[in-house]
Amino acid sequence: MMARVRAMKHLKWRKLLERHMSENLGPCCACEGTDGVRNIYMLHQKSPTPGKGWGCVVCGLPSDGAVAVVCDGCHDHRVPRRFACAGWPAQAGRVPIESLTGAHDHDLSLHPELTALETAKELKCKTASSGTT
Repeated sequence: MMARVRAMKHLKWRKLLERHMSENLGPCCACEGTDGVRNIYMLHQKSPTPGKGWGCVVCGLPSDGAVAVVCDGCHDHRVPRRFACAGWPAQAGRVPIESLTGAHDHDLSLHPELTALETAKELKCKTASSGTT
């Protein structure tokens, strides 16, 4: 009986994962193709539609950041993005990436995990430049 319950739970998660992976994010922001578009980029500019982008709960950054979605091929070959999503990727159109305005960045002083990483990098650089290990 327990094995059957586990199998049913596994099937439920598998169906959920398959549905999630088949979500349509709209056309690729690099090549405009529609196959394999599943890579989401958070850009450092404001979204054309406030409230329909990325944000951060840690530093209180509102969900106003622009987003671009890219197919696997363009992601793997680092094809430059030509467009950004005008709102939600699957529901809104695309805008030229050059039309994005305004900076949208984290407040790094409120991200202790990033501050610690930067401090470690700085120490490594100072150690390397002084010739000691």
